[in-house]
Amino acid sequence: MTQVDLSWTPKNPEHFFAMRSVCGSGTDREMSEKIPGATLNGIIGYRQRHDIPVVKAASKPWSSPLKFFWPPACVEHGEAMLAATDSFQALAVRLGGQVTRNVISGWCYRNGVKGVNSPPDMRPKSQAPKTRKRQQPQTVMAEQVSPPSVPRHRPYSLTKWCQFIEGEPTVHESCKCLEPVRAGSSYCQHHHERCLIRHKNWVAEKVNSKRGVLAASATIGG
Repeated sequence: MTQVDLSWTPKNPEHFFAMRSVCGSGTDREMSEKIPGATLNGIIGYRQRHDIPVVKAASKPWSSPLKFFWPPACVEHGEAMLAATDSFQALAVRLGGQVTRNVISGWCYRNGVKGVNSPPDMRPKSQAPKTRKRQQPQTVMAEQVSPPSVPRHRPYSLTKWCQFIEGEPTVHESCKCLEPVRAGSSYCQHHHERCLIRHKNWVAEKVNSKRGVLAASATIGG
């Protein structure tokens, strides 16, 4: 049998494989324990720099007698404790209340361990994101509302009774005429004619006054 030089660092990848072959299972941890001067980080770094695949330790069934404590020593220990109980809650009770059922469930989820009451696949499968169908804006026809009919001429009469005030106004209606109004007016027939004549006289006075001013200006200017 060829003698393998176990001095660290390996001369080449073939030397590394030779050292691995004489170190039991050949895991990084076992190599670090059996090779003088080698550390776990040094072995991992050398393996990664030379693209050497990792060797995982073979899973071994948990040996009896089974001891209940938390956290488990390894994944196999946790699986053995779950197999010996009926549920996460039962395991939490068996552990004497050290942890809750939620803690045990979370540990199983992170390590991919299926409990007694767990569904076939604990890890949620990645689902394609649901695409929302964009709703098309609905066209709403505006209701045709015709504008209110507005009379072309504002009616003069806003009340049925004559609003002519004789003398000083008062707070009550006694100062108003209160006779039936004339059609198209706010006054009765008598007061409508009276106000109309007064308005005509006022307009005539304004016109004559303006004419007098214009005549006087023309005379001065001539």
